[in-house]
Amino acid sequence: MTADTRSRLAFGLLLAFIVGWYCMPSTTAQASAPHNLFFYFLVMPGLWIFCALRPGRPFEFGPLGLASGIFITYLAASALWAQTPVERPLETVGLHALATATFAFCVSQLFDRSRLEYFRRVIVIAATSITLVSIFAWLFGRIYHPGRLHSAIHFEHPNLFAQALGFAALLALGSALRTRVETSRIVWTAASVLLGLGIFLTRGRTVILAAIVAGLASIALYRGRRALAAAVAVVIIVFGISLTTGPTLVGFVVRGDAGRVHIWQTLLDQISDNLVFGAGINADDNIVFPPGSGDFPKGFTVPHAHSAFIGTLFYGGMIGLALLLLVSIMGLRRGNKNARTDGEWDPLILLLFGLFCLIPDGHRLICEPHLSSWLLFWLPLGLIAAGPFARYDSEGVEHTALNNSTHRFHTSLGSAMVILLILGALLLRAPHMGESIDSPHTWRQCDTAQYIHAFYADGIDLLHPSVCWMGNYRTLILEFPLPEAVSAVAYHLFGPSHITARWVTLIFFIGSTLFLFLFVRTITDRETARLATVISMIVPLALFYSRAVHIDYGALFFAHAMAWLWAEAIKRDSGAWLWMGSIPVALALIIKAPYVLPFVPLLIWMTLSRRRWKLVFRHAPALILPALVLIAWQWHAMTVNGAAPDWFFIPTYRRFTNNAHWYFGVWSMRLNPAHWLVLGQRFVFEITGLVGLALAVVGLWATAFKRRWSLFWWIAGAGFGILVFFNLNIMHNYYQLALVGPASVAIALGILRITGLAKARGPAIHHMVVLALVLIVGIESIRWSEEHYYE
Repeated sequence: MTADTRSRLAFGLLLAFIVGWYCMPSTTAQASAPHNLFFYFLVMPGLWIFCALRPGRPFEFGPLGLASGIFITYLAASALWAQTPVERPLETVGLHALATATFAFCVSQLFDRSRLEYFRRVIVIAATSITLVSIFAWLFGRIYHPGRLHSAIHFEHPNLFAQALGFAALLALGSALRTRVETSRIVWTAASVLLGLGIFLTRGRTVILAAIVAGLASIALYRGRRALAAAVAVVIIVFGISLTTGPTLVGFVVRGDAGRVHIWQTLLDQISDNLVFGAGINADDNIVFPPGSGDFPKGFTVPHAHSAFIGTLFYGGMIGLALLLLVSIMGLRRGNKNARTDGEWDPLILLLFGLFCLIPDGHRLICEPHLSSWLLFWLPLGLIAAGPFARYDSEGVEHTALNNSTHRFHTSLGSAMVILLILGALLLRAPHMGESIDSPHTWRQCDTAQYIHAFYADGIDLLHPSVCWMGNYRTLILEFPLPEAVSAVAYHLFGPSHITARWVTLIFFIGSTLFLFLFVRTITDRETARLATVISMIVPLALFYSRAVHIDYGALFFAHAMAWLWAEAIKRDSGAWLWMGSIPVALALIIKAPYVLPFVPLLIWMTLSRRRWKLVFRHAPALILPALVLIAWQWHAMTVNGAAPDWFFIPTYRRFTNNAHWYFGVWSMRLNPAHWLVLGQRFVFEITGLVGLALAVVGLWATAFKRRWSLFWWIAGAGFGILVFFNLNIMHNYYQLALVGPASVAIALGILRITGLAKARGPAIHHMVVLALVLIVGIESIRWSEEHYYE
């Protein structure tokens, strides 16, 4: 067996064990018997065998490794003078010390640059998978910690789950900031956002704070100090806004400290006569809270010190604490030195994150494998001891160090800032994801909820949906009920609940926002698209209907997909893209045709200006077939609705076979100034806001000055859609969702026009002005929404 093969086998065992923190079930609150046994009986013997045969390169024992060994040895030896009663026999302490040393040593010997990259991918995949499973299980399945996300396969405290997610989130964030491939950046960014959401839902305050600090450090080190100030401002604003909601405030601020002060004071009192050497690693550190205690009214026994540093002081005295501080400082210094050589900042950032987590919420640092001390402390130390990776890697991989990372920035918002803004925008919906249906248009949401429940209870029949207000003849067709059918499937998976329906709407909203970004990027540029995407997520109409029991974002999902695919088809002169767009446009037409019309004038203008008529003629069926689908659906709907009983004796009853007056209204409605005043007020207060309106005017002026007419054709199409479907727009404010896209682009262009004047003062000032304007628009939208919606 070659040295390379032995090294690969050892690394595979080690990686399988690390993945176990995410994928192996646990049976008690703070331990996983399968995970521990896997390490003791398979991983550790395998590592001894393969490492003893020298896997690939000579062993190295630097100062960091030596200090770590002394620290482990001293803590293990403290069991010899442990004060009674003791929790663990000497044999168990010896096994824990040997296992800890084996793990840290083998990490330092087996990792190189290529394996570190593979390690990132595997860990992020494992973490995102368990996060998705846990979120769905938490929302719709069993509940272990009400109100706090926990792992779906670990019977653990949410804080431990949050620590594992934070470790993976920082790996994903570092990869997103470092990569130069756009597709990879999108994937890593999505993973870091999902993991960040999981951390937030655990309500683990220490982990959230540690992740924010380490994440900001990652942004500063990979993107430069100029991006750091903007990221700090975003974090402060987003987290500040989130704390204005009652449940979030209670979960983060009002919630107690689980008796930590009392725990620490009691432990220090117990070693007051042996402060130098401590009580011993196996001394009893249980703290009993009797019934009636302020922190635990029913009484409780806390089984650990709730701090790795206070615990080390208790177990090993001043000597043990001094060794821990020495190892931590050496690790931070070595990690910084390595990163300046090879550009790999992740080990240093992970150690920083781990130390922040372990200060107020850690366990023994010599412990069984599954506890978080290995993941948060010994694994980052091992990675730092393995570096700098450039010494063992000859592939010439490009890396970014601090000196040149400060020069990487975008003209408006950096990637990290955009990610934080999008995450914050999504979190604004969290307080309003409850079971009760709220206004406006509660009756329309109840109608949708009935469609969904009927599909759930009676089976999904897309051609014959039912309502609850037609007596024994329940079938009535208006829109193609695909979004309701998707929600019904979700009901079967996660249980019948309006919360489930809200999540389906939110997923459609996220998808429609993604396609909106792609479409705007096609017709303008990347920076405008990114900024417009953020704006479109925080306008009042989007804040409400993106989490309502409602189907309009389902229609917008397909309409935006059609717009992007057909715009790309015209741009590329590609029939394949045209055919791909025919599928979503057919679905958008039969769900809600008014959302398709705004894009028609723009697409026609693009076809004329780029001389793509040959493309249209060659692939005319791709345009005709969606129209035929709409005609067929309307014929089916009129046939089914026409079979309803003629209950003429019921006032205002009709069969819904002639809906023209409901869709279009009468011409005189368009001549009534009061109707236009209603639409104007909605546009100002429910879409742009006063500040956004001023920015949009600036954006339109700048666009006209540069003779970029695509936005004007889009606005003309949206206005034409209102003029055609006038009654629908007067009766329902949600049909103005078609205006959110062009309005967001206009606001984004206005912001870019204004902030362009600040470029001469440097990118930091430029970024801060962009951020400030976005936050002003967002705050105005949030205040208006909270005052007028959700009742």
